[in-house]
Order: sequence, then structure tokens, then C-alpha cells
Amino acid sequence: MNLMSCHSSSSYIVKRTRGNSDLTVALAGNANVGKSLIFNRLTGSSQIIGNWPGKTVEKAEGTLEFEGKKITVVDLPGIYSFATFGMEEIVSREYIALKKPDVVINVVDAAVLERNLFFTLQLLEMEAPLLICLNQLDAAEKKGISINIRQLEKALGVPVIPTIGIRGEGINELTIKTVEFAESGSGKTTTLKYGVAVEERICILDRAIQAENLELEYPSRWIAIKLLEKDLEITDLVAGKSENVIKAAEALATEVSNLYGEPSFVIIAAERYSFASEIANKVQRQSEVNTTTSDKLELITTHRVFGYVASVGVIAGLLLWTFIIGDFLSGYFHMRCHSFLQ
Repeated sequence: MNLMSCHSSSSYIVKRTRGNSDLTVALAGNANVGKSLIFNRLTGSSQIIGNWPGKTVEKAEGTLEFEGKKITVVDLPGIYSFATFGMEEIVSREYIALKKPDVVINVVDAAVLERNLFFTLQLLEMEAPLLICLNQLDAAEKKGISINIRQLEKALGVPVIPTIGIRGEGINELTIKTVEFAESGSGKTTTLKYGVAVEERICILDRAIQAENLELEYPSRWIAIKLLEKDLEITDLVAGKSENVIKAAEALATEVSNLYGEPSFVIIAAERYSFASEIANKVQRQSEVNTTTSDKLELITTHRVFGYVASVGVIAGLLLWTFIIGDFLSGYFHMRCHSFLQ
């Protein structure tokens, strides 16, 4: 896979809604990457928590003033994919595609870069105006992981800002870069190019979608990929506008399945994972990690054999303390109190 596009222009409607703000920024990423902490650092006490309209999914929104600009920050639900397996995935992708924020900040956990990049690649496929917040660098360093920021920027084709959210490091740089990124109009990112066989069929379907002039608010190439993945919601959306595109998508998805002997959605996911692994291996280095005392204790207590021995030892120690040492101390203090009262 390469960072390229098979078409020169995007065929979807770009219509950003800013409300009363100068800029709108969305925070997107996996769960447990420190996204909410970044949100808290950016917005402080200006947060409003509620539900998305018509959805039972929590919505967090806040504002910050920066160099005379009012910036609205929306914390999207933590998800791992844009597949419509849950309401969180639907909410996130609809907000990015339909509301079109000025900048999408993808918060990535530096300690598990490869796993997080799977979602980053999907944001690139959606042609989101993307900026990477490489968070939790301290956790990565503890694991002996170092990441070449410039190589990562080159591999993804988007800016990367390192942060340590828990200490507030890099937050000011992130804010400055976000504003610069939005004002420079650098919101157009290149899209991913798959392996030859898959890419040919994506391009064929992309051209068919553009030829039908469906006036969708999603990028046509992204629609083509989702149709090949047999995404139910996108298939229903397109089916209401063009039966020809649906028939073409079914035929092309079948061709991909026959070529590789796997369902088309499995092939596309496998290519994303392969590309994420390739990038991670290129930009990060693993050095020797100094094992601490707590790490050594963890190895013992979680061992499938010695863990039980350790548990028995702890329980025996507690019983020893309670019935022998505790009994001795109780008797000793009782005698001292009795002597004192006499």
C-alpha cells in the first residue's frame, strides 16, 4: 500500500458548520489513548456533557480562546474502526463526514503505535483534515520505544505533534499547530492506495460513483471502499440512489473474494493491518528495557505456576501476622496497660 490517490479530485460536498466558533476541532481515536485528558487540557472548565441528538451516546464539547480565536473542541467516542458495529462508530464517522470539522486531531498512543494506526489509516481514507497527536510518549519510553516523528509525518503525509497529556507537555504546541493547519488550508490529505488487485476495483467503483453523480456527503473513494467491505449502512444509503453502483460493487467484491479466497472485507482489513505494521516498524525502535523491582514482582505474581505460590505465601503471611504476631502484640499491650493502671 502507498499514500496515493487514484483520482485527482474529490466528489463530495464540502460544507463546514462552525456555529459561533472561528474553528471547530474534533478529537478522534481509540479508547484509552488519553483522548479525554487531551480534551480536558484544551478546554479546561468550559466543557458541556450531554448526548448526541437522538443518540444514547455521550457527547463532550468545550471551547478555548487562543490568539483571539474561539475554538470549539468535540471529543468523539473512542472507537477502533469506522465499521458500523455500534452507535459510537456511526456517531464518529457521521460527525467527521457530515459536520466536516476544520481539523480532526487523531490522538494516538505512542506505546501501541501499530494498533492505533489501523484507525488512523481509516481517517486518511475518509480524507479528513488530519493532524496526529502522538500521546503518552512517557509510557512508550518506559517500554524502551522511541519514535522518529519526522519519519512518521513523512509516512502518513500529515503533521505529528508529540504530547504527554498527563503532564500537559506539548498541549500548547498542539494548539498552535491546529490553528496553523486550519488556516493554511492543509486539510486535504492524500488517500491510501491498496495492492494492485484491490486498488483497480476501488478505482473502477469510484469512477462509477462519480459518473452517477450521487451527491453524497462522503468522499466517493471512501464510499467505494465501504461498499467493497459490504458496510450495511453505506450500502443502504447508495441503494436508495443507484442500483447500478450496488450491482457493480457486488460484482467487484466477489472478484476480490475469489482472487484471495477470503471475504472482501477481510482482505481490506488485512491490507490496513499490513500497512500499519509496515509504518510502525519503519518509524519506531525498541531498545533494552531496565526491569524494575515492581516489574520483577509482577512477573512472579502473574506467572501461571509461581503466581499460585505467591498467593499462598501472601495468605500465609496474613494468617501468621493475624494469629501469631497480632496475638503477641495484643497480649503485650494488654499487659502494659494493666501494669500502667496498677
